[in-house]
Amino acid sequence: MLKHRIIPVLLNSKVGIVKTRNFVRPIYVGDPINTAKIFNDKQVDELLVYDIDRSKLNLGPNFELIEQIVAQCFMPVSYGGGIRSLMDAKEVFNLGVEKVVLQKVIFSDFNVINEIATTYGSQSVIVSLDVIRGNNNKFYVYDYVHGRKLDLTLESILIELNKSLMGELVITSVDREGTLTGFDLELIQKVKSFIDAPLIAHGGAGNIQDLAQAINSGADAVAAGSLFVFYGSPESILLNYPKYEHIEKLLDVI
Repeated sequence: MLKHRIIPVLLNSKVGIVKTRNFVRPIYVGDPINTAKIFNDKQVDELLVYDIDRSKLNLGPNFELIEQIVAQCFMPVSYGGGIRSLMDAKEVFNLGVEKVVLQKVIFSDFNVINEIATTYGSQSVIVSLDVIRGNNNKFYVYDYVHGRKLDLTLESILIELNKSLMGELVITSVDREGTLTGFDLELIQKVKSFIDAPLIAHGGAGNIQDLAQAINSGADAVAAGSLFVFYGSPESILLNYPKYEHIEKLLDVI
């Protein structure tokens, strides 16, 4: 068994699964149910689903979609999108999701992290942060709902998150997302120096060597979108996932 998980990321929108570059210019990839089924057949470690329009439209979780996706999956599914309360999380868990992903809500109700973790365990709560470099080369939290950099520095939110009961943290580099140019290794190292919880690195993976570099830089798990939905040049849509033996050559095993 691999020590480190390699997680496909699905961005679901009102038109279906899309792939973005630097959080803009979405490209349609496919139907969410069929996409989940294909990744299940490829025996991926875990599936991370971001329902990206829910918070933008001020909607709660898409329970019907969640139920349909979970029905296709034997692997753990993590879901983020419109989760605003313990009650929302309860309904999502009841549908078979293993972990909820919190982002927008933590800026209005930070304690929801601890409320869910106290009820369901820290292992069930993932916090997600989108991060962008400012002109001063410092890292800032990015507000994907409004498409803007916040004045909130990465360090300040990490200090508060480390006091919480979150089980894992996903960090997405807005500058690298969808570019296939490799992870921001400096970002991974900085985040890891501030938090005790496991870190999932996301944004920029272009090949499995990039995944290994992220882990060597401190990531406990790696997540990717473009790497697993595009193939070849020019980019053609082909859902894929590296074979276990290929991953095993790069990553330590237990």
